[in-house]
Amino acid sequence: VQLSPDAEIKGPHGAATTKEQFFSLLAEHARYVGMKGLYNSDTQTFLASRVEYVVDQTVTIGARGVTSNPDNQAGTFDLLVSQVSGIDLSHTTPIHLSVTANTMFKSPDGGDINLDQFFLLLAAGPKHLILVGTATLPSGEISVSRIDVQADEIILPTARGATGNPNADTASFSLTIAEHHGFDPAEGAMNVVLAESAVLKGPQGISISRAQLFSFLTEHSRNARVAGNFSDGVFTASKVELIFSQ
Repeated sequence: VQLSPDAEIKGPHGAATTKEQFFSLLAEHARYVGMKGLYNSDTQTFLASRVEYVVDQTVTIGARGVTSNPDNQAGTFDLLVSQVSGIDLSHTTPIHLSVTANTMFKSPDGGDINLDQFFLLLAAGPKHLILVGTATLPSGEISVSRIDVQADEIILPTARGATGNPNADTASFSLTIAEHHGFDPAEGAMNVVLAESAVLKGPQGISISRAQLFSFLTEHSRNARVAGNFSDGVFTASKVELIFSQ
Protein backbone atom coordinates (compact mmCIF):
# COMPACT_ATOMS: atom_id res chain seq x y z
CA VAL A 1 0.00 0.00 0.00
CA GLN A 2 1.31 3.43 -0.98
CA LEU A 3 -0.29 6.64 0.28
CA SER A 4 -0.87 9.24 -2.40
CA PRO A 5 0.78 12.64 -1.72
CA ASP A 6 -2.61 14.21 -0.90
CA ALA A 7 -4.12 11.19 0.86
CA GLU A 8 -6.87 11.92 3.36
CA ILE A 9 -5.85 10.30 6.64
CA LYS A 10 -8.23 9.53 9.49
CA GLY A 11 -7.33 8.33 12.96
CA PRO A 12 -9.49 6.56 15.58
CA HIS A 13 -13.22 7.40 15.40
CA GLY A 14 -12.72 9.27 12.11
CA ALA A 15 -10.70 12.17 13.54
CA ALA A 16 -8.38 13.82 11.03
CA THR A 17 -4.72 13.04 11.70
CA THR A 18 -1.28 13.62 10.21
CA LYS A 19 0.79 11.05 8.38
CA GLU A 20 3.24 10.96 11.30
CA GLN A 21 0.46 10.32 13.86
CA PHE A 22 -1.08 7.64 11.66
CA PHE A 23 2.18 5.71 11.25
CA SER A 24 2.86 6.07 14.96
CA LEU A 25 -0.40 4.19 15.60
CA LEU A 26 0.57 1.49 13.11
CA ALA A 27 3.99 1.09 14.72
CA GLU A 28 2.44 0.24 18.11
CA HIS A 29 0.93 -3.05 16.85
CA ALA A 30 -1.16 -4.47 14.00
CA ARG A 31 -4.28 -2.43 13.23
CA TYR A 32 -7.43 -2.70 11.17
CA VAL A 33 -7.53 -0.08 8.43
CA GLY A 34 -10.00 0.85 5.71
CA MET A 35 -8.80 2.25 2.38
CA LYS A 36 -10.03 3.81 -0.84
CA GLY A 37 -7.92 4.29 -3.93
CA LEU A 38 -6.60 2.61 -7.07
CA TYR A 39 -5.08 -0.85 -7.45
CA ASN A 40 -2.39 -1.61 -10.04
CA SER A 41 -2.52 -5.32 -10.82
CA ASP A 42 0.80 -5.22 -12.70
CA THR A 43 2.76 -3.96 -9.68
CA GLN A 44 0.27 -5.31 -7.09
CA THR A 45 0.28 -1.86 -5.49
CA PHE A 46 -2.69 -0.11 -3.92
CA LEU A 47 -2.44 3.71 -4.18
CA ALA A 48 -4.57 4.98 -1.30
CA SER A 49 -6.34 8.34 -1.58
CA ARG A 50 -8.04 7.79 1.79
CA VAL A 51 -7.02 5.61 4.71
CA GLU A 52 -8.61 5.25 8.12
CA TYR A 53 -7.49 3.44 11.26
CA VAL A 54 -10.31 1.34 12.73
CA VAL A 55 -10.61 0.89 16.50
CA ASP A 56 -9.67 -2.59 17.75
CA GLN A 57 -12.60 -5.01 17.91
CA THR A 58 -13.50 -7.53 20.62
CA VAL A 59 -15.08 -10.80 19.54
CA THR A 60 -16.44 -13.78 21.47
CA ILE A 61 -14.51 -16.98 20.88
CA GLY A 62 -14.82 -20.67 21.66
CA ALA A 63 -12.19 -23.38 21.31
CA ARG A 64 -11.63 -27.07 21.92
CA GLY A 65 -8.20 -28.65 22.21
CA VAL A 66 -5.56 -30.60 24.13
CA THR A 67 -3.31 -29.10 26.83
CA SER A 68 0.45 -29.17 27.37
CA ASN A 69 3.11 -27.33 29.42
CA PRO A 70 0.96 -26.33 32.42
CA ASP A 71 2.61 -23.77 34.73
CA ASN A 72 0.70 -23.30 37.98
CA GLN A 73 2.97 -20.49 39.20
CA ALA A 74 2.50 -18.40 36.04
CA GLY A 75 -1.11 -19.46 35.52
CA THR A 76 -0.40 -20.50 31.92
CA PHE A 77 -0.69 -23.53 29.66
CA ASP A 78 -0.51 -24.36 25.95
CA LEU A 79 -3.48 -25.56 23.90
CA LEU A 80 -3.35 -27.39 20.58
CA VAL A 81 -6.65 -26.37 19.01
CA SER A 82 -8.83 -28.92 17.23
CA GLN A 83 -11.93 -26.70 16.83
CA VAL A 84 -12.34 -22.93 17.10
CA SER A 85 -14.95 -20.26 16.44
CA GLY A 86 -14.78 -16.46 16.37
CA ILE A 87 -11.07 -16.20 15.56
CA ASP A 88 -8.57 -17.88 13.23
CA LEU A 89 -6.10 -20.03 15.22
CA SER A 90 -3.47 -22.52 14.12
CA HIS A 91 -4.41 -26.21 14.24
CA THR A 92 -0.73 -27.21 14.10
CA THR A 93 0.99 -24.90 16.61
CA PRO A 94 -0.13 -24.72 20.28
CA ILE A 95 -1.27 -21.31 21.55
CA HIS A 96 -0.08 -19.97 24.91
CA LEU A 97 -2.92 -19.00 27.25
CA SER A 98 -3.15 -17.29 30.63
CA VAL A 99 -5.89 -17.73 33.23
CA THR A 100 -6.73 -15.97 36.48
CA ALA A 101 -8.73 -16.63 39.62
CA ASN A 102 -11.62 -14.87 37.84
CA THR A 103 -11.70 -17.59 35.19
CA MET A 104 -14.50 -20.10 35.81
CA PHE A 105 -13.27 -23.70 35.88
CA LYS A 106 -15.40 -26.84 35.52
CA SER A 107 -14.25 -30.40 36.25
CA PRO A 108 -15.08 -33.38 33.98
CA ASP A 109 -18.19 -34.10 36.10
CA GLY A 110 -19.40 -30.49 35.71
CA GLY A 111 -18.52 -29.33 39.24
CA ASP A 112 -16.84 -26.03 40.06
CA ILE A 113 -13.08 -26.15 40.72
CA ASN A 114 -10.57 -23.42 41.50
CA LEU A 115 -7.36 -22.43 39.71
CA ASP A 116 -5.13 -24.72 41.80
CA GLN A 117 -7.41 -27.71 41.25
CA PHE A 118 -7.47 -26.98 37.52
CA PHE A 119 -3.67 -27.09 37.30
CA LEU A 120 -3.55 -30.28 39.37
CA LEU A 121 -5.70 -31.92 36.68
CA LEU A 122 -3.40 -30.62 33.94
CA ALA A 123 -0.30 -31.78 35.82
CA ALA A 124 -1.60 -35.37 35.69
CA GLY A 125 -1.32 -35.36 31.90
CA PRO A 126 -2.75 -33.75 28.73
CA LYS A 127 -6.43 -32.87 29.05
CA HIS A 128 -9.15 -32.09 26.56
CA LEU A 129 -10.67 -28.66 27.19
CA ILE A 130 -13.52 -26.53 25.95
CA LEU A 131 -12.97 -22.83 26.61
CA VAL A 132 -14.87 -19.62 25.97
CA GLY A 133 -13.69 -16.04 26.20
CA THR A 134 -12.96 -12.97 24.12
CA ALA A 135 -10.23 -11.94 21.70
CA THR A 136 -9.09 -8.47 20.72
CA LEU A 137 -8.61 -8.11 16.97
CA PRO A 138 -6.33 -7.73 15.17
CA SER A 139 -3.76 -8.30 17.95
CA GLY A 140 -5.32 -11.68 18.82
CA GLU A 141 -4.96 -11.18 22.58
CA ILE A 142 -7.20 -13.76 24.28
CA SER A 143 -9.02 -13.44 27.61
CA VAL A 144 -10.37 -16.75 28.94
CA SER A 145 -13.61 -16.54 30.94
CA ARG A 146 -14.54 -20.25 31.31
CA ILE A 147 -12.80 -23.60 30.91
CA ASP A 148 -14.52 -26.99 30.96
CA VAL A 149 -12.17 -29.93 31.50
CA GLN A 150 -13.41 -32.91 29.51
CA ALA A 151 -13.36 -36.54 30.65
CA ASP A 152 -10.47 -38.62 29.33
CA GLU A 153 -11.29 -40.18 26.00
CA ILE A 154 -9.80 -42.63 23.59
CA ILE A 155 -7.64 -40.79 21.06
CA LEU A 156 -8.04 -42.12 17.53
CA PRO A 157 -5.11 -41.97 15.12
CA THR A 158 -5.35 -38.74 13.13
CA ALA A 159 -3.57 -37.21 10.16
CA ARG A 160 -3.70 -34.04 8.09
CA GLY A 161 -2.37 -33.44 4.59
CA ALA A 162 -3.03 -32.95 0.88
CA THR A 163 -5.43 -35.28 -0.91
CA GLY A 164 -4.90 -36.98 -4.27
CA ASN A 165 -6.13 -39.84 -6.48
CA PRO A 166 -9.81 -39.71 -5.44
CA ASN A 167 -11.80 -42.80 -6.42
CA ALA A 168 -15.51 -42.66 -5.64
CA ASP A 169 -16.02 -46.29 -6.75
CA THR A 170 -13.64 -47.63 -4.08
CA ALA A 171 -14.43 -44.79 -1.61
CA SER A 172 -10.72 -44.03 -1.33
CA PHE A 173 -8.13 -41.32 -1.86
CA SER A 174 -4.46 -40.76 -1.05
CA LEU A 175 -3.16 -38.38 1.60
CA THR A 176 0.32 -36.83 1.56
CA ILE A 177 0.80 -36.40 5.30
CA ALA A 178 1.83 -33.05 6.77
CA GLU A 179 1.25 -34.14 10.40
CA HIS A 180 0.03 -37.26 12.16
CA HIS A 181 -0.74 -38.46 15.69
CA GLY A 182 -1.23 -41.88 17.24
CA PHE A 183 0.32 -44.05 14.51
CA ASP A 184 3.48 -44.42 12.39
CA PRO A 185 2.74 -44.22 8.66
CA ALA A 186 5.29 -44.98 5.96
CA GLU A 187 6.86 -42.03 4.17
CA GLY A 188 4.98 -40.49 1.26
CA ALA A 189 1.27 -40.72 0.56
CA MET A 190 -0.92 -43.23 2.38
CA ASN A 191 -4.13 -44.76 1.11
CA VAL A 192 -7.31 -43.65 2.89
CA VAL A 193 -10.48 -45.73 2.66
CA LEU A 194 -13.81 -44.51 4.06
CA ALA A 195 -15.44 -46.60 6.76
CA GLU A 196 -19.04 -47.60 6.00
CA SER A 197 -20.49 -44.99 8.39
CA ALA A 198 -17.74 -42.37 8.09
CA VAL A 199 -18.64 -38.83 9.18
CA LEU A 200 -17.87 -36.36 6.37
CA LYS A 201 -17.47 -32.61 6.86
CA GLY A 202 -17.15 -29.90 4.21
CA PRO A 203 -17.01 -26.08 4.30
CA GLN A 204 -17.50 -24.57 7.80
CA GLY A 205 -17.98 -28.04 9.30
CA ILE A 206 -21.17 -28.72 7.32
CA SER A 207 -22.03 -32.42 6.89
CA ILE A 208 -21.66 -33.62 3.30
CA SER A 209 -22.43 -36.83 1.41
CA ARG A 210 -19.89 -39.17 -0.17
CA ALA A 211 -20.81 -37.82 -3.58
CA GLN A 212 -20.15 -34.26 -2.42
CA LEU A 213 -16.85 -35.28 -0.80
CA PHE A 214 -15.52 -36.84 -3.99
CA SER A 215 -16.81 -33.90 -6.02
CA PHE A 216 -14.63 -31.62 -3.87
CA LEU A 217 -11.64 -33.98 -4.10
CA THR A 218 -11.97 -34.31 -7.89
CA GLU A 219 -11.93 -30.52 -8.44
CA HIS A 220 -8.40 -30.26 -7.03
CA SER A 221 -6.23 -31.40 -4.13
CA ARG A 222 -7.69 -30.43 -0.75
CA ASN A 223 -6.26 -29.99 2.72
CA ALA A 224 -7.98 -32.70 4.77
CA ARG A 225 -7.95 -34.10 8.30
CA VAL A 226 -8.80 -37.76 8.89
CA ALA A 227 -9.42 -39.82 12.03
CA GLY A 228 -9.81 -43.59 12.27
CA ASN A 229 -7.61 -46.69 12.30
CA PHE A 230 -4.33 -47.53 10.55
CA SER A 231 -3.44 -51.12 9.68
CA ASP A 232 -1.25 -52.77 7.00
CA GLY A 233 -0.54 -49.44 5.32
CA VAL A 234 -4.22 -48.49 4.94
CA PHE A 235 -5.98 -45.78 6.94
CA THR A 236 -9.68 -46.55 7.45
CA ALA A 237 -11.30 -43.18 8.12
CA SER A 238 -14.25 -42.89 10.48
CA LYS A 239 -14.16 -39.11 9.96
CA VAL A 240 -12.96 -36.88 7.11
CA GLU A 241 -12.89 -33.11 7.43
CA LEU A 242 -12.00 -30.82 4.52
CA ILE A 243 -10.11 -27.75 5.72
CA PHE A 244 -11.07 -24.68 3.70
CA SER A 245 -9.10 -21.42 3.83
CA GLN A 246 -10.88 -18.60 5.72
